[in-house]
Amino acid sequence: LQRLIKSGLQRAGSVVFDSHATLRDFQHLIGSPHRQRHAVIPIPLNAPFCPDHENFPLTPAEESQIPVSPYLLMVGSSHPRKNRALALSLLELLGTNHSFSLVFAGAPLTSTEQIFRSNHAFGDRLISIESPSHELLNRLYCQAYALLFPSFAEGFGWPLVEAQTCLCPVIASNTTSIPEVAGEGALYAEPSDVAKFAAHVRELENPAFRVRLIELGFANTLRYNSDTLSKKYRQFSSQV
Repeated sequence: LQRLIKSGLQRAGSVVFDSHATLRDFQHLIGSPHRQRHAVIPIPLNAPFCPDHENFPLTPAEESQIPVSPYLLMVGSSHPRKNRALALSLLELLGTNHSFSLVFAGAPLTSTEQIFRSNHAFGDRLISIESPSHELLNRLYCQAYALLFPSFAEGFGWPLVEAQTCLCPVIASNTTSIPEVAGEGALYAEPSDVAKFAAHVRELENPAFRVRLIELGFANTLRYNSDTLSKKYRQFSSQV
C-alpha cells in the first residue's frame, strides 16, 4: 500500500500539503518530481468549537464525566507517537504538590495505562473518556487547565487549534508540524522532557501569563478560517 501511495504521489501533477513539515517529509521520501506543483495550505477545523460551552448542552451522563478537580487534557488515539506515557510521568511528577487529574479523551486506556490506574498511587487521577461526543469534547476543552500535546510527530494536529478556539492553554512538543500549527499560542518542550512540561504547567498558575497565552492562541486560530482557506484551495486548483 505504501509503495502504491508513493507511486501515485510521484505521478501527481499537483500536491497540496497541510503543513510545511509534511512538505519536507514528502520531499525527503519522494523528492521533487519534474513539473509537479506544490502548495502548503492549512486545513480548517472539521467541526464547530466555541469557548461558550453553553452553546453545546450536555446530557446528565456527560455532565457527570467532567472532573471536579483541575485537569490536564489529552485528546486523540493511544498510538505510541501520541506519547501518552509522558502525560503519566507528568502526573506522577506533579502529583505530590498538585491535585491535577489527567483526562485521556478518545481511545480507551491501553493495558499499561490500566495497570497505572489500578496500581499507582495517583492512579485514581487518571480518567478515561472514550469517544466523547462533540459537545462533551468542547466542554472538556473549555474547562481544562491545559491541553497536553506531547506527540513525537504530527502531520497537522487538530486538537491544537480546537483547544485554542475554546480558550484552553496549550502545552505541546516542539517537533514536526506542531509549532507551525499552534504558532505563538502554545508553550513548547522536547517530547521527552517531562520536567519542562511540568515547568510550563506551573507557569500557567500566573494569571496574567495564562491570559496572554490564551489570547495568543485564539489569535492563532484566525489563520484557520474556512472561507479563507477554501479560497486558497480554489485559487490553487484553478491554476492547474
